[in-house]
Amino acid sequence: MSDQVQTFQIGDLELELQTSSEVFCPNLTTSRIAQTLENIEGKQVLDLGCGCGPIAIYMAKHGASKVTAVDVVPLATEIAKSNVERHGLGDKVSVHCGDLFSPIEDQKFDIIVNDVSGIAELPGRAAGWYPSAVPTGGEDGANVVIRMFQNVKNHLNPGGVLYFATSSLSN
Repeated sequence: MSDQVQTFQIGDLELELQTSSEVFCPNLTTSRIAQTLENIEGKQVLDLGCGCGPIAIYMAKHGASKVTAVDVVPLATEIAKSNVERHGLGDKVSVHCGDLFSPIEDQKFDIIVNDVSGIAELPGRAAGWYPSAVPTGGEDGANVVIRMFQNVKNHLNPGGVLYFATSSLSN
């Protein structure tokens, strides 16, 4: 594992983040997600597929009252916790390891940001999209996304909002 600290442009913020070649690093999609987020201040938010924590940190720095971040990769959650502490946000951001909603049981949120992969396994691995430790979206890329959609309604407060990214390896 090669850990390093890099600076990333996440929405309107430059964030120094510890990263690793074994987990997803922030990319253009991460910044685009941040740019679309609205009315964060005072909200309880969930970051699904948090990776090294850029969206969770972004939302905390933009006034979310409480941020819960979840990733299925243990190393990603370790790095995310380190990054949360690096930015002095340990009182606002909690990071959990687990599959989608499993670590949060019956909690509900005003905003859920989903950045789990929807890329099919074969092209995703061939293109280098997936670090070796990161689970894929399955044969057609839809496995995790479908499970997220099936369960998200149980975790949104009335009037809550879901933000999610879609990706393609094609032009």
